[in-house]
Amino acid sequence: VMVFSVIPFTAFASDTSTGVTVGESFTNGNSAGTETAPADDATDTDVTEVGSEKELDFALQNGGTVKLTADICLVDMITIPTGTVATLDLAGFEISVEYQYESTTKHIYAFENYGELTIIDSVGTGSITARGIYNQNGAKLTVDGAKIVAQDQNGGACIWAYGDTNEVYLNDATMIGYTGVVYSEGYVEINGGTYTCYSGIDANGTIVTSPTYNIRANGGLKITDGTFTSRHGVISVGGGDAVIEGGSYTIEFAATTTSNVVYVYGDATVAIEGGSFVSDNTSGKADSGAAVVVSGSTAALKITDGSFVGMNGMVSGNANTTIYGGSYDTVWDYNHYDKVEAYIQPNSTVTVGNTTYVTDENGDVVSTITA
Repeated sequence: VMVFSVIPFTAFASDTSTGVTVGESFTNGNSAGTETAPADDATDTDVTEVGSEKELDFALQNGGTVKLTADICLVDMITIPTGTVATLDLAGFEISVEYQYESTTKHIYAFENYGELTIIDSVGTGSITARGIYNQNGAKLTVDGAKIVAQDQNGGACIWAYGDTNEVYLNDATMIGYTGVVYSEGYVEINGGTYTCYSGIDANGTIVTSPTYNIRANGGLKITDGTFTSRHGVISVGGGDAVIEGGSYTIEFAATTTSNVVYVYGDATVAIEGGSFVSDNTSGKADSGAAVVVSGSTAALKITDGSFVGMNGMVSGNANTTIYGGSYDTVWDYNHYDKVEAYIQPNSTVTVGNTTYVTDENGDVVSTITA
């Protein structure tokens, strides 16, 4: 006889960027399943194959490498316990989820990770479609080449990470967020991949929920590469140190107003070393949105290279904003925000529009080249 329990679970947090409060009750089933018996020549590379929700739940709670053999629809969120190390191979199959209890608009989160979870896809055609995945404080989540879709337009994110000691690593992942892609209070590292955010704005430009950013990082961020698009804002950094080494960051307008490609606030320190940052460069669309905006007096921004195009203005900085390189342009009003020239530092080469400024060790302009 198999006995299992159904335990109500509630996550408490507030998504201050979207105005959506996450305190949603849903059911977490802790049910037993059947683990595939190891082969006679078992090694530490053994794989547990699963084809049902019960088997998947049981296997992930026990750790090791778990491989799907069929599509699975989850009725309950699966929890990976503290101390458990597990690798989930989608193997070309799809994990989908049901709605939360007594809701017809909010799906359940697929997983809640307290341990160390790695998600891969050895075939390349699999996916996880849900309200998102929780990564709790002290947990580590790695996504290597897998696809995750956060399907709800009224909140959620592909990865929702709580607490300043959680870690998230995304390597060549594919993520689509109908509201957001990543919200993290801990460390996030992204090494390539495609990250698409609809920001709570539908294809007709109608705002379904408070528009949000693609990546919201509040406890440390490193991006080496990747393609990031959004209908509102792309990167928001509200705390910790952030380094952007490269990648493509674009706002694709679907609404009449929008936000900025990169937004820096709080006590965040951001270094941009390269990449393309475009707040759309097509005239006749929304007339708001700069390439980079620094808010408040404590945040800091340093730009050494990159290409920046603002829809209306290029960079709005503060006393902690320094520019050493890069090219800057705008579609609408050059003077809508601060002039880039105000932030150019000594020993710099900076192009603004058609003019390149070269400064000496004292910060004086020694050469001005107009194309």
